[in-house]
Amino acid sequence: FVQSFLVVYFVHWIFHKSDLSFDAVVKFFAAGFLVAVPTAFFFEGMLINVTLAFTYSLYSFIETISGDAFVEWVIRHYRTIWILGELFNAYIVAAVTEEVCKYYTFRSVEHPDLVFLTGLNRWRQADNAFTGGVEHYTYGSHQVVSLNRSISYESSGSHRSSRSDTSNWIKKLNTEEEYTEDENDVRTLRQKAAAVTTGMISVAVGLACAENFLYVFLLSSNSDASSTNSGVKEEWIVLFFRSIFPVHALAAALQSINMIRKFVECKADENNHRIGVGRIILPAVLLHGSFDAILLGINVYIETAWDKYLEENSGNIEEGAQPYNAVVVNLVAWLGIIFIMLFGIGWYFRENRKQSARLKQMEAEVAPAGYAKGPKEVELV
Repeated sequence: FVQSFLVVYFVHWIFHKSDLSFDAVVKFFAAGFLVAVPTAFFFEGMLINVTLAFTYSLYSFIETISGDAFVEWVIRHYRTIWILGELFNAYIVAAVTEEVCKYYTFRSVEHPDLVFLTGLNRWRQADNAFTGGVEHYTYGSHQVVSLNRSISYESSGSHRSSRSDTSNWIKKLNTEEEYTEDENDVRTLRQKAAAVTTGMISVAVGLACAENFLYVFLLSSNSDASSTNSGVKEEWIVLFFRSIFPVHALAAALQSINMIRKFVECKADENNHRIGVGRIILPAVLLHGSFDAILLGINVYIETAWDKYLEENSGNIEEGAQPYNAVVVNLVAWLGIIFIMLFGIGWYFRENRKQSARLKQMEAEVAPAGYAKGPKEVELV
């Protein structure tokens, strides 16, 4: 639990407390804790049950057709099938489900600090509201534009703006309330980007805190069987590594790169394709899935080593027997996890540095003459 609060403390309070309010951080953390976790557990359970039902039905169907030959083939290749099952569990059941739940939990929380994510730029949306006689959803997130950026800079010199200019903005926005709300936001684009990243990390650490909470209390209730139940041991191993390495927070930071590209930079990808949910969560899924796959792969190796040992010794276990080199196994696990985390951190900082440069250039382009530097900004670290 300490890890979650330390991440929030360093990310928000030390580096970005001027970019996103503490009120917003609390709300996003609570959403991750109370909404994302039960949602993820529900869909993970449903996905596991559906997958097992489909697999068992397919197995029974093929067995009926092929007979004992198929059963023997499965027995010969059960380790390969086991590994494939663990990869599916790591990348699809855990990574995809949890990253999607984190993304939509973040999107479901509306806060004035992140009003530019809501897509309420009606004057621009009206131009594309009809295509082929079909009316689209007026406030779709893919129609968000950069109006709030130009208003943000004009607000720094609002005392020089004419009354007619103000009236034109209000007319475009349809309501005075929306104009006033945007006018008061004097953050730079880089500060808004930092606010998005901080909010997404807050949701992620809320989910991580609740997940660890459930691991501790649910697994401790099964402590009597922990010495024999390999599934419980596996969960404790995952909990241990997640307590040391903030994989959920890093995955959220990876998600924020394309979130910022979509909602702050307001750009499509290199092929002019709209940035959708899949593109946003893909880097996080690869990181999260690889993290879990290493831990589950180590567990498969240990279990198969014990199976082979029991088979060779007619099910008898000698005192002090260990059918694998524990030092090598632990070393591989630690090095693999560290490599994945360092690779994810390196990718994030590389993309974040390039994105900050683009946002800085956009700030200079959007700022009107005489206000090239825009409003005074807080140094981003």
